[in-house]
Amino acid sequence: MEEVKMSNMYRWITENGFTYNPLAGECPHSCSYCYMHQLRKRFKNIAKKYTGKLRIDEKELKKNLGSGKTVFVCSTNDLFASEVPQKFIMNILEHINKYPDNTYLFQSKNPIRMYEYFDMFPPNTILGTTIETNRDYKLTKAPPPFERYKAMKFLKKKGGNRFIFMISIEPVLDFDYSELIGWIKDIKPEFISIGADSKGNNLPEPNRAKVLSMISELSLITEIRLKKNIKRILGDEYESCIASYCREG
Repeated sequence: MEEVKMSNMYRWITENGFTYNPLAGECPHSCSYCYMHQLRKRFKNIAKKYTGKLRIDEKELKKNLGSGKTVFVCSTNDLFASEVPQKFIMNILEHINKYPDNTYLFQSKNPIRMYEYFDMFPPNTILGTTIETNRDYKLTKAPPPFERYKAMKFLKKKGGNRFIFMISIEPVLDFDYSELIGWIKDIKPEFISIGADSKGNNLPEPNRAKVLSMISELSLITEIRLKKNIKRILGDEYESCIASYCREG
């Protein structure tokens, strides 16, 4: 079980699954808005595990993952960051494949590296990335949004019949409407998760009308899952979206 309940987790994970975090050390991407910054300050066990060099948590690596669950792999780190040694990735994937009856989510801001491991992913795999905007606000050391978009379009072309693809627009940052919508339409993900900053990071955000328009247009091409933290931007319109063309996620 995860050390601390992650309140910002996907609902579809918490309702029928769990997070699995065998990769310890500090995430190389250092996103300025990452919730782990605050958790490390509040909890000594989190600080101990998620600081310092990247390493395998040997106890977690041996965990029995059971069956029939949805498992978010490395929710507190980025397994496919360029700095993660190949042997770490392979060790984790080899262990996961011992439990093929689960559905596994792999989400990375360096999604192109996932292609190297296509043959090692379990049968029921969701591949995702975060594209919180089309603009490069320099808030992370991860590849910029345009590179993530190109990578996901490539991965979908190569693995569209083997995997489920998802996009996370969280925390949603102000964006150029036609360009971002065009990117998502190019990728053709099976679903999109949309959420907002919930940690008071003073990020550049779009206004309510812009987000509502995006949700409405994207709902015509794929499933939209709204995080509860997007209520801060949508207000009362959140419930209307859930009632009409979105689901809570």
